[in-house]
Amino acid sequence: MLLTKRPENYEKLAPWRPDKIPTNVWLGITCENRLCYERRWAILSRPRIRATVKFVSYEPALGPLRTLQLQPDASVPDWIICGGESGPGARRMKPAWVRAMRDECADLGIAFFMKQIGTNHDRWPQNIRGKGENMSEWPKDLRVRQFPSVKR
Repeated sequence: MLLTKRPENYEKLAPWRPDKIPTNVWLGITCENRLCYERRWAILSRPRIRATVKFVSYEPALGPLRTLQLQPDASVPDWIICGGESGPGARRMKPAWVRAMRDECADLGIAFFMKQIGTNHDRWPQNIRGKGENMSEWPKDLRVRQFPSVKR
């Protein structure tokens, strides 16, 4: 898995041509909000970049990330990994953002993986501790950990 905030550098820095990416390499972008998604997915979704799986790490989720399909019939990610920010001064991830993303992924056939709630979870149930990585502490509807189907 290769993950970046700077997909514009992929073709310049990657050890493979965009149309010769090994099948065991998955390419991903970090998108913390809608603006970042629009800019970065426009690059990673280019047809000439042929990765087995293209994914989005929606973490830290700092704003809603709605409408993954930017245009009619446009490609969408194969996988969304969602998580809140952790550490001192962590910013909040709203439960509504997570549920909206989970639902959109289900509607579009995208695998959804809830990684962690994050450190600043005062809007979540009181029993969540630490970085919010323990799924048994989460609301049941968010205990989702799906993996993408690998295209052959």
